[in-house]
Amino acid sequence: MVIENGAPRWSSLPTQSFNEGSGSSLILTTFLSDTDSSGQSASPMGLVLSVEYISNNSLIEASLNGHTLNIDAVDDDVFGTALITIRASDADGQFADTELTVIIANVNDAPTLDVSSFDNLRIKVDEEFIFNVADSMSDVDDPVDPINVIVSSDTWKTGSRYNALSGEIKAWFESEGTHTISIVVRDSHDALTAYDVTIEVVDSLPLVWSDNAESGDLMIHAENIFVGELPTYAITQHSDLVLTDISIEWSICNIDSGICSDFGIENPTSIEQYNFTVTKDGGVLFRDQIKIDVMAIDSDGFDRKTETAMSYDVTQERPEVVDDSTDDSTAGDDTLDTAGNVDMVVYGIIGAFIVALLIAVTLGVMLLRGGKEEELGMGYGGAAPVGMPPAPTAALAMAPDYTQLPAGGNYVTNDAGQTVYLSPDDTDWTMQADNSFVRTR
Repeated sequence: MVIENGAPRWSSLPTQSFNEGSGSSLILTTFLSDTDSSGQSASPMGLVLSVEYISNNSLIEASLNGHTLNIDAVDDDVFGTALITIRASDADGQFADTELTVIIANVNDAPTLDVSSFDNLRIKVDEEFIFNVADSMSDVDDPVDPINVIVSSDTWKTGSRYNALSGEIKAWFESEGTHTISIVVRDSHDALTAYDVTIEVVDSLPLVWSDNAESGDLMIHAENIFVGELPTYAITQHSDLVLTDISIEWSICNIDSGICSDFGIENPTSIEQYNFTVTKDGGVLFRDQIKIDVMAIDSDGFDRKTETAMSYDVTQERPEVVDDSTDDSTAGDDTLDTAGNVDMVVYGIIGAFIVALLIAVTLGVMLLRGGKEEELGMGYGGAAPVGMPPAPTAALAMAPDYTQLPAGGNYVTNDAGQTVYLSPDDTDWTMQADNSFVRTR
């Protein structure tokens, strides 16, 4: 009588086949049997299974979940044949191995195109754009053939094209905005992949004014925005942009007429901090407006320009500075009053004595002359008596420009739209077409 040795036994496993990029599962319990040490049949459910070997790890992956074997292709493009060795072990430490054949069938894959170079792509208006489709195209099943590529765009400039011989796209765009190019790559089996790629086309990029260093690109500080003066400006750049070919353009125009009278250009090598002064003969006039624009080229070669000009209106004269030093010295002067009063009394007595002496001498001279009846006068001829005011002069009725007006007033606009200067002496002066002023009150 022959007694089984108790080791597990395998029956033949069926070959597993599936397409590339797929996988399969197989329950192994039905292919196992087991006996105990006395030769009696034992349940195969108590057997422990393990994957011992895979002949081609670059083709498949295999794992066990209990008695279920899971098989997957490593990616979507591999195909071929591989063997898996599986071991069944019982509680007594006895085991048995078997092999499973896995076949992955080849499926034709459409060619693909690497379009990562279009990510955040930005070009200038009318700048030539080149993209080599052949160099960016791949096919795991067949050789790359650029002749099967189709390229189109509804918005590119006339003359843009795809060259099927070189596999190169050459294009231009003459308008700003986001433009789309459609690219279809195909193989000899008519498998295809379509791509829509976008390009941002710009004329210039903005430089942004800001009132703080946490946003925008530029800040500006202005001084001397007063009638008759020359305004000064300080421009600072706080963004990370690297700028070259910097140009600061300024203009002075009349607010009402829009006519510009003065222009200037500054060309600093850097605007990390740049100071400049606008120029105009005689200084800026009432209701002048100064506008400032900044242009440059950034490190990517794009033109940069402020989207809006900074503007400053001239509507007032510089306020008068009040000197408070007189008030500050009052207390000190008061401390000297007592000593000063004593000195004044002494000087007064001396002065009175001198006057009395002069009168006495004068009377003596008169007596020596024989008591003549005429009296000596303090003046001679027809001179005006002391203290008589001079004849009044005619009041000024016209000023050739604002510099001849009394200081300290302010400007207003009357109902007729004329500029009127209100003088602190309660007179009104109306501005004429030649910038002169006529007194109207």
